[in-house]
Amino acid sequence: MKSIALIVIGLLLASCSNDKIEYEKVILHYNNGNLFCSGNHKVINSNNKLRSGNWKFYYPSGKIEQDVEYNEDGEIISQKKYSENGKIVEYYIIQDKTELTITYHQNGNIKEEIKKEKYSENKGDDESETSESIVKEFYDSGVLKEQTNYKDDNLNGEKKIWDSTGVLLIIVNYADGIIIRKDLNN
Repeated sequence: MKSIALIVIGLLLASCSNDKIEYEKVILHYNNGNLFCSGNHKVINSNNKLRSGNWKFYYPSGKIEQDVEYNEDGEIISQKKYSENGKIVEYYIIQDKTELTITYHQNGNIKEEIKKEKYSENKGDDESETSESIVKEFYDSGVLKEQTNYKDDNLNGEKKIWDSTGVLLIIVNYADGIIIRKDLNN
């Protein structure tokens, strides 16, 4: 009886030790021989693989197109996109419940910056996820053009608009997507 119990315990321990995570390297090429992408798959099973860690994607010319970081669940946590001439055109990062996306003009100045924060909101017995965003748009000179606030993707709070020299032109206040006040700066 003791030997059967020892065999069962041994089999259980052996099956537990096989839970190590497996990764496989992925390298793909274009027909011209240049690298298309490289990264690692986290192998869940033979039919289910997730991108994990750093992945790089390339233009057919061989120049970097995207540099992407994935978490262990296969979700993007940061991403840089480049033009074929090597300039960064978009940057994205997520930390905890905050997402930041920045796009760039061809001259390298920031074109748009979107900061979105997600949080849980309790309403009685219900808990829902809500978000607040600030969107800033810039002229190619780098001067702020617009700043807009959102709640759950609806205009909410102030929207300010400036001219190309930085002079404030208008402030519009919104509540759940509806204009509640408009101030012109004359």
